[in-house]
Amino acid sequence: LIFDAHDIISRYRIDIETLKNFGRALTDGYQKYRAPYHNDFHGADVLQTTHCLLIKSSLMNVFTQTEIAALLFSAAIHDYEHPGLNNGYLVKTKNDLALIYNDFSVL
Repeated sequence: LIFDAHDIISRYRIDIETLKNFGRALTDGYQKYRAPYHNDFHGADVLQTTHCLLIKSSLMNVFTQTEIAALLFSAAIHDYEHPGLNNGYLVKTKNDLALIYNDFSVL
């Protein structure tokens, strides 16, 4: 488990069941729109890539433990509930997200 490899679970006293529930909710969010690219495999890939970049470079010495935890969680959730469409399409179709964010940085 990537979070365990970085001592995040014990350092922040994260309950394993809570982490499992988070993972299941994350998977549900990634699968919500059944997007061919922005899905749970993509989220896992970005998390794994971020982990590899951290451990194979000098970045582990640059970031604090809190920043590493934030980076890994951010990598995991970065495309949560992504509809698989781009900003321009959402704006042109007057999608609810475009209306909420006033056509600016919709995704």
